Amino acid sequence: MRYLSTLTPEYLSGAIQLLGCAALIGVCVDKTQMGWPNIDQIREVIRWTAPRNEMNTIGHIQIQLWLGLREMARLRPDRITVQTESGDYLLALWKNSTPYTDKQKLLNVWMIDWLEQCAESQWTLIPDHTSFSGLTSLSQSSQ
Repeated sequence: MRYLSTLTPEYLSGAIQLLGCAALIGVCVDKTQMGWPNIDQIREVIRWTAPRNEMNTIGHIQIQLWLGLREMARLRPDRITVQTESGDYLLALWKNSTPYTDKQKLLNVWMIDWLEQCAESQWTLIPDHTSFSGLTSLSQSSQ
């Protein structure tokens, strides 16, 4: 992860997705060892992985990417701003998705809430220290 800033959009997309999946399962990443990509590289990755026009719900690549962007926003010392059209479209697709399990439903609520906060901040990705694994354990203990 030290070389994120040197990757092509294709490989950077995969690395950001990996960062998101790692955070999802509770793996900690040393933010001091990260070579963060610049805003133009991030926007290029968002364009490169953008859902196709025929999609009416979010796909697994976008889910993993935006989990990674959420984690990146939490770890980076600076702020990431994404283009309004990209953020709005992604949020609409996510809201249109159908969860098939309780965990997917919880993930959707968690991510949509964060995305709505980012939209209210003119699509500045805000750092959020709420972990998904903490939410799932809370959900399981209340059942």
